[in-house]
Amino acid sequence: VTFSEVRNYNKTNFTARVCASLKEKGLSYYSFYSYDTGLLSKHPITDSLTVFPEKDDHGSIYRLTSSVNGHKVAVYTSHLDYLDCAYYNARGYDGSTWKEIPLPASAIRLFITQAEKDLAAGYKVIIGGDFNEPSHRDWIEKNKDMYDHNGFVVPWTVTTLLEEAGFVDSYRKIYPNPLTHPGFTY
Repeated sequence: VTFSEVRNYNKTNFTARVCASLKEKGLSYYSFYSYDTGLLSKHPITDSLTVFPEKDDHGSIYRLTSSVNGHKVAVYTSHLDYLDCAYYNARGYDGSTWKEIPLPASAIRLFITQAEKDLAAGYKVIIGGDFNEPSHRDWIEKNKDMYDHNGFVVPWTVTTLLEEAGFVDSYRKIYPNPLTHPGFTY
């Protein structure tokens, strides 16, 4: 399970509390401390890594590795920078400064670099989280005048980079048509 925006302020530990609550119900889950996101695994965690550390609330990416039915798995959780969310650009402003900014991509590039190492080591790689940016698969020519897109066709950076690196958007895989099944997530 990937969690976004956990916000372990004041040295709290959300996933530890979830694991303890599940243990009271007779269920064993595993986790590790992270600041603003979280990971929960039904399978013992063999390793954890901070890929992009949280700094001044500008996002983070964490990773766990485990073994599931004999397969090595690397699961990532992300909460990308909401202070510099690129989806504000399509509406003509930056949500923090009210000025145009470049599309954020540094955290996802660090994920891709680490994930390539995991793939080379034989892991299956999964990422979930809050990218704070829509999917480029949802801002296409056919729906540019729908859903508050204001005529924009946008090759959003994060999902474009993920797709170029070989990752598959599970929602778009199951529901390939953004007109009948729009993706209103970030």
